[in-house]
Amino acid sequence: MAFQVSPGVLVQEKDLTRIIPAVSTSIGAIAGTFTKGPMDEVVSISSEQELVSTFGKPNNSNFEDFFSASNFLQYSNALRVVRVQNSSVSNATESGSAFVIKNTIDYTNNYAAGQASVGLWAARTAGAHGNSLQISTCPSATAYEEVNKTTVADAAMAVGDTVVTVSSATGISAGDIVNFGDQYEYRVISVSTNDLNIVRKEEPAYFGTSESSGLHQAPTNGAQVRRRWKYYDLFNKAPGTSPAVSAKGGSGDELHIVVIDEDGEITGTKGDVLDLQNPSNMPDPSQIERIEEPWIKSTIITPDEYLGSIIKICQDKRGVQTNLSYSGKRAVLSYDLPLNEVVFDFNDKLKSISSGYASFDYEISGYREGDLVKLGILVNSEPVDALAMIIHKDFAQTTGRQVCEKLKDLIPRHNFMIPVQAAIGGKIVARESIKGFKKDVLTKIHGGGATDRKRKLLEKQKRGKARSKQFGKVEIPQEAFIGVLKINKDA
Repeated sequence: MAFQVSPGVLVQEKDLTRIIPAVSTSIGAIAGTFTKGPMDEVVSISSEQELVSTFGKPNNSNFEDFFSASNFLQYSNALRVVRVQNSSVSNATESGSAFVIKNTIDYTNNYAAGQASVGLWAARTAGAHGNSLQISTCPSATAYEEVNKTTVADAAMAVGDTVVTVSSATGISAGDIVNFGDQYEYRVISVSTNDLNIVRKEEPAYFGTSESSGLHQAPTNGAQVRRRWKYYDLFNKAPGTSPAVSAKGGSGDELHIVVIDEDGEITGTKGDVLDLQNPSNMPDPSQIERIEEPWIKSTIITPDEYLGSIIKICQDKRGVQTNLSYSGKRAVLSYDLPLNEVVFDFNDKLKSISSGYASFDYEISGYREGDLVKLGILVNSEPVDALAMIIHKDFAQTTGRQVCEKLKDLIPRHNFMIPVQAAIGGKIVARESIKGFKKDVLTKIHGGGATDRKRKLLEKQKRGKARSKQFGKVEIPQEAFIGVLKINKDA
């Protein structure tokens, strides 16, 4: 309502109860039943994007909590969020009973040392988000593939059938990929005695036999059945022995691990592969839709005279600045950084630049899509799996050149020249050569016809070196593997 109290003066009432002051230094707090994230732990959130990344999207049961937090973050960048425990959620089992590991501190204090039998894997997040995670492992070459596992024992099959009878289904499980002696592959949905219920491999992961088109063609009765691990085609070979372990006399250390979004709670698509654990086994780029890498939320406290140098390091590591504030003569710097860029040498460089005065604290904030590539290292034209790495495309060529130069210094000379190459896919991006030993075969050649004899001896030596290079084995010392890890620290 507005009224006039004197000429030229207008008084108007305004409802201020619905106006929230936009003060960036305001600090709020909220506790809610979010879909994912640590439980009973105070987490600092500065934006709605970070809220979704840490605690998940809203649903029918928590939308009030989520939008209360989201609305506050429109006016402030400092919200303390606690995910309260819901009795119905869990992320681990012990002796058949489900229970909750609340957060990383709870795991470290109560479970990391084996105080409880929680099995090999436990989800970081309790509830539907964590329950959607599935871990599939392949520990050996036999688990990866068995060529003649069994034989077809059904003479009455037809195109479109979804059940195939074999002579023995022992060792075949739901999810395995089978082939019945032709060019087609099928995924086993379930096993009943010696009957395999199958769908076509190319059909969606959530298909059952009722949705499947069944057999492409009727297999021959008595045909050999090949069985493969369900995710075999994500890797270029079966697990075996890494060069580093083989050099020490060990064997069988490799393990394939795949993390899958089984229910589609995380990506929205059932069966999406979330993670591969070995860069050397990364699938062909043509099969990759996107690659995501872990990021951290970091806080650096430093005397302000070192601030410029520290910001430069963070920028060089692909960091994204989120906040900068001052407390006296100290600067408090907040950065989002890729974990891959800080795991080896970041803290050492930080301490060196700041004369030891800067402090560094971080926590994992989630995964983000990145322009990443597999950088492979070839020694004498043979790939060395232990030296393969996943790296950002912008740094791949420089890092490849550094690795080649380091290996040139650390691998001892042989009787033949050894090429050391860095490759991205089929493209060589860096190369160094380790010269071979050369015997002087011309010392005792004198007299008439010496030129022709010298030529023959040199050609014979050249043929010998070519055979050595073809059949010779290059021994890579342990110091070479360690030296590659130190490249960033020496740079």
